[in-house]
Amino acid sequence: MGKKEAQQGPPVEQYRKQIGKSNERRGKKDMKEVTRQAQTKKNAMGIMDILLVLLCFSLTVGAIYGFLYYTLDVKPQQKSEL
Repeated sequence: MGKKEAQQGPPVEQYRKQIGKSNERRGKKDMKEVTRQAQTKKNAMGIMDILLVLLCFSLTVGAIYGFLYYTLDVKPQQKSEL
């Protein structure tokens, strides 16, 4: 039993080791949380890009349709009475 007590060191050293272990565990949890938030933000940006492309495409098609509608407006021909 004397060996185990000698290897563990004074209580101050044990206390410091416990604090270091708890800080390491907290650090790992924090890193996982930060990584998860970054992944969520990255995925959200992909959705925003898709919506932006769809909006631009819709506006382009609408502008072309409006331009063609007003320029190719066919006026009814008057019937000549003969």
